[in-house]
Amino acid sequence: MNMLIAGDFIRQSKVLMLLTFATFLGIYTFEYSLKVENSSDLVLEGVLVKSLINEVVRMMAFIVFGSLFAKKALDNLAKVSFLSATWSMAKSMVSFVFMMIFILLIVGAFTPELEPGQEMKDIVITNFQYGLLFVGLALVVSAAIVSFVQHSYNAGVRKNCKQAGVAHKSFPLYQNDYLIPFKSLFMMVQQPLSILIGFFYILISALTVYLSRENIVFITVFINAFKMTALMLGVGVMIRILINRAVSFKDKEAI
Repeated sequence: MNMLIAGDFIRQSKVLMLLTFATFLGIYTFEYSLKVENSSDLVLEGVLVKSLINEVVRMMAFIVFGSLFAKKALDNLAKVSFLSATWSMAKSMVSFVFMMIFILLIVGAFTPELEPGQEMKDIVITNFQYGLLFVGLALVVSAAIVSFVQHSYNAGVRKNCKQAGVAHKSFPLYQNDYLIPFKSLFMMVQQPLSILIGFFYILISALTVYLSRENIVFITVFINAFKMTALMLGVGVMIRILINRAVSFKDKEAI
């Protein structure tokens, strides 16, 4: 069933996917050109300014397209505004920060302390610590994803129930916005696709870092554009799956 939902959403979002891929392809191509420019010893200040502008544009593109995918996915539940979808993304950052602090505390507990006279470069990081960091980063991304999905779903539920004149808190799978940061781990178990997307995102990011070190840089432009498109598509699919689960739950209640 989930594959059918994903296939249906992909068919409905083909234009948005192409636009997203093309936008991020342009952004990462510009970033690649800056690295080439920097390596040719041109004016550093100009490179830094362009890099800052590129980062701002990339963040804006992430917010815009992430909100558009969420808005598109919610069409099956309610016609939410673009600003409402953007606000859902902003609220999901609370879960991101909360999980980041939690993971840093765990990783920090396994990190060796600096001895007197020792420098950071002298610390040897074990494979276990690298693995722990990898898993931690993936869970941080997963927490942000599942929170964004839930906040977006909540926004759709509130709009739907307001139009129907019923209480939104009794709607299936609705969660209190204030409790979502504390429930993110539990929600990840309920929505394992968020964990898969989180690990996919960090794995692809690690791959692009490795390719960059091997001086195979240009291909990372396409990989990063694909990564961002897949991330947002995955969020849309998760929202649709959540809506489908809620509808199935209501149908069972009606019977």
